[in-house]
Amino acid sequence: MHIKIKPIHPDAQPPRYATHGAACFDLVAIDSAEIPPMFAATLRTGLAFEIPTGYKMAIYSRSGHGFKSGIRLSNSVGVIDSDYRGEIMVRLHNDGDRPFVVEPGDRIAQAEIVPVERIEFEMVADLSDTDRATAGSAVLDGKEGAMNTKETITQICEKYLAILRINPQRTEAAIRDMEAAFYAGAITVFTMVECAESEADVKRIAKSLRDDLEAFVANVVASEIIERARAGVSPH
Repeated sequence: MHIKIKPIHPDAQPPRYATHGAACFDLVAIDSAEIPPMFAATLRTGLAFEIPTGYKMAIYSRSGHGFKSGIRLSNSVGVIDSDYRGEIMVRLHNDGDRPFVVEPGDRIAQAEIVPVERIEFEMVADLSDTDRATAGSAVLDGKEGAMNTKETITQICEKYLAILRINPQRTEAAIRDMEAAFYAGAITVFTMVECAESEADVKRIAKSLRDDLEAFVANVVASEIIERARAGVSPH
């Protein structure tokens, strides 16, 4: 397959496959950014693509970003349509506990060109029967189950926020920033719950959230103790 690419910035770099067997090609940043924990930044690639009709470009997070630094695409997966001719932009979100720095020339995402099948839809009175029918997990069976799970997730957030609020040395602005980060994360988890396929998946998501928040709080408290020790202030 041959893809035409138009550089719209002098620093733009063509996409490259990192290895001979790489499934996706890398997209490279042309600008720099420092992304604080729980924040996002939009980065330019300086490239516009002419994607053939019948195909799309799918953009994914880099594996190393997620495992090493907690960095992901803000929209999880980016989809570029064949009739789009604008610059490819990548928005990265920092789920980690320390700032993430991007420099010009850094690889910020990976992408592939994927065939797209056009679907014809038909509105009907009845659908074919299956053994499962409308059955699903308790969370997904109606609004009540989903609401109960969301309430549980909110309670988990409140528990760890209460721990962070205990410190009287924290300013109201700092507490508001923490609350915003916590509930932004909760909204992401709500979406994951609604897409879950089983009750086991939901339990795993809730446990992962609890573990992540526990680690986040521990890191915040440890950092503050270290800072007070450096300043000669008692941690109590």
